[in-house]
Amino acid sequence: MSEFETLPGWFGVIDGPDFSGKTTQINMAKEYAAKENLDIIFTREPGGTELGEELREIMLHNRKYNLSPEVEFGLLLTARLDTNDNLILPALKAGKGVVVDRGPKSTDAYQGGGSGMSRKLIQQVHKLVFPKWYNQPDGSVILSISRETGHERMIARKALSGLDKIEERDIEFYDRVYDVYKEHELSPHVTVIDGEQSPEDVFKQVKPVLFGPEHS
Repeated sequence: MSEFETLPGWFGVIDGPDFSGKTTQINMAKEYAAKENLDIIFTREPGGTELGEELREIMLHNRKYNLSPEVEFGLLLTARLDTNDNLILPALKAGKGVVVDRGPKSTDAYQGGGSGMSRKLIQQVHKLVFPKWYNQPDGSVILSISRETGHERMIARKALSGLDKIEERDIEFYDRVYDVYKEHELSPHVTVIDGEQSPEDVFKQVKPVLFGPEHS
């Protein structure tokens, strides 16, 4: 489809560094959508389709593979294309809402900032492969926390339940990821929300961005 074609559905993306509270907000969004009878598709990157979930397992949990940043990028791009073609685009064309946990900003932050792959290349590929509506969703949230809070939550999560392959990388990796998200917070196409407020206060601000302004 043309990148200028209008899609009747609402496309919302929530992003932010690990430990910023995304999972809590996604769970609250699912509860709200169910309560309000909203026709919303929830998905995540990588994931959402059978192929996407298999690639997610390889990236985050299967310790048999030691993946380079370039291989991680290739897996993410494959998962993203599959999810877009088979889940996101059909739903938006049908007038449904779509809420995605993570998107291209995460790849820029983790494989680019964190792992040192060329950020320019990552950004160029996304511009070439995906239409403008995908790279600039109707609503885009970045949950913002302090560097210190991120460190504290990382230590607490590790003690409580353990970390996946990317989460368990060192503090320096996390700090490089954090710096890229701070750059993205300056974009005019994102809504930055303080993730250190109570979950309820955060969700009040997240809701109209992920579902549309009528949900203020």
